[in-house]
Amino acid sequence: MPIRLFGTGDASWGAPSPNTKYSSYVPNGNASRPASGTRGRNPSTAEIDWGNAGGWACVSSPEAAGSIGPAWVGVTFNYLEPAASCYLAYKASMDLVEARNLPGHVGIIMDGNGRWAQLRGQPRVAGHREGAMAVRRTVRAARRLGLEALTLYAFSEQNWARPEEEVDALMLLLRDFLLSERDEILENGIRLNAVGNLGRLPALVRAVLDPLRYDTQANRSMTLTLALSYGGREEIASAARELAKAVAAGRISPEDVTPESLRAHMPSLAMGDPDLVIRTGGERRISNFLLYGLAYAELHFADVLWPDFAERELFAAIASFQRRERRFGLVDAQADKPVQSPGTSPLSSSLAGASARITRIAI
Repeated sequence: MPIRLFGTGDASWGAPSPNTKYSSYVPNGNASRPASGTRGRNPSTAEIDWGNAGGWACVSSPEAAGSIGPAWVGVTFNYLEPAASCYLAYKASMDLVEARNLPGHVGIIMDGNGRWAQLRGQPRVAGHREGAMAVRRTVRAARRLGLEALTLYAFSEQNWARPEEEVDALMLLLRDFLLSERDEILENGIRLNAVGNLGRLPALVRAVLDPLRYDTQANRSMTLTLALSYGGREEIASAARELAKAVAAGRISPEDVTPESLRAHMPSLAMGDPDLVIRTGGERRISNFLLYGLAYAELHFADVLWPDFAERELFAAIASFQRRERRFGLVDAQADKPVQSPGTSPLSSSLAGASARITRIAI
């Protein structure tokens, strides 16, 4: 059973293994994270996160906890009682997130770029540029946390009606983002997917997007889906149209048109229905995002504008999700038993039992 422990004092971590990737030093009383990072890995024990001259680790046993000592200098460890599950938190004010009770599929409506720029007297494109930085932070945090799927609402079908110069700038930023993140996506085993009316995207975007989708199709660390030229109503209409054609051609009967057959024609739900949808910017609406899959999704509305969205806000949203009781139309007594979401992906279903038995720490 995992042991949760807490350490205090100045921490200077050496390199006990040649495959160590991180080094760490946290001066006493310094709550900010140095550029080199404040987390270190001892491959034989655990991953440790430090903040404000203190930190915690989740380790597999008391013996493993004891082996940390030689790797850390000037640190006093206080061992806590064995815990059935360990928790992630980095900085004292960040919400605690249970590592084994994560939403499988998270969708984010990234709202507030324009307002962020206007509040600073800058052109809207400056807000979109900062928004791209928030995407990078969020993808990194989601991968470290162990999310299975992340879908980002990057550009809607209705966004084409914006001023031409803003649309052109967004397409250039999208291309630049894909180019700059290509190596990190490949190195971290992320599968990049895209959904929406992709035929409307300019050639300069498709020339970068399509090869990256192809090169990452076998990756399994996390699936990152970009909703581009996407609309929930449009996706439902397209799926219904495909089923209507099949009925008209005699390939299926009208009775074969079911919620499941309709879902099968919706690319945005290939990873299953979203468990959690986050919207930034203070608005309380869905804006045509993943409409069919939202039937039993938990919704979280954050007041922060998207360019300011960071790990703290992601952790707060997931912590809120974990405090909720999901019934899927059942009563309390039934909900106490394991329930599979109506739109759970095959991968999520196969991992459900394992995730209930294994505590995963990924900082």
